[in-house]
Amino acid sequence: MQKFKHHCIIDEISYNNQELIDLFNRIPKKCELPWNQYKNVIKDANPNQVYSSGRKFQKRGEGGLNGVYTPLWEGKHMTEYPEIKKITNRFNFIDPIIPEDVTFMTYNPGFTFANHTDRYLEYNIMFPLIPNDGGEPITFYKGEDKDRDNPLGVEYTYKYNTTHPTVFNGKTIHSVDTIQEYRVMLRIKVASEKYEDMINRYEKGEFINV
Repeated sequence: MQKFKHHCIIDEISYNNQELIDLFNRIPKKCELPWNQYKNVIKDANPNQVYSSGRKFQKRGEGGLNGVYTPLWEGKHMTEYPEIKKITNRFNFIDPIIPEDVTFMTYNPGFTFANHTDRYLEYNIMFPLIPNDGGEPITFYKGEDKDRDNPLGVEYTYKYNTTHPTVFNGKTIHSVDTIQEYRVMLRIKVASEKYEDMINRYEKGEFINV
């Protein structure tokens, strides 16, 4: 693991970009839903699902962020595809991953991910796929959730690794610059374990399945 203040690179794990891109390309475009619509579809399918914060899903604004909902295609969730199982099986999660924890996130050109914290999750595991350079970097800021609209300064900016997955702390204020070209990332979100606890388990050899 390459460990930094708010993120780490799991260099024990390499992922097959093309295999995941091929899976994404097989999924019909009708499954790519605007983010708020995607969240509503998940909420309707799981009306009682509550996350670690005690909140149900919070809405993101419209304008170019999308989620891929595969049950609209073959009636199967992302977690049922062998390409995805191959990845999720490499991690030892505190709680089993549920279908809604794994999705392809897509970003349209012109979309800007403003300063925010991820209130309904603890950390993200990200696998950049398109474009092949990983796209725009993520910026981490000083401050707490209450400072998200006016952060106390930039901590650092990180350009995603495209060979190994990146894990970052969703409770840190972060943003992404305006998207220049269509972007696809595979995301696994974890709501049941704090980022720091994951790091501790990693150091004990309990997070990665060899």
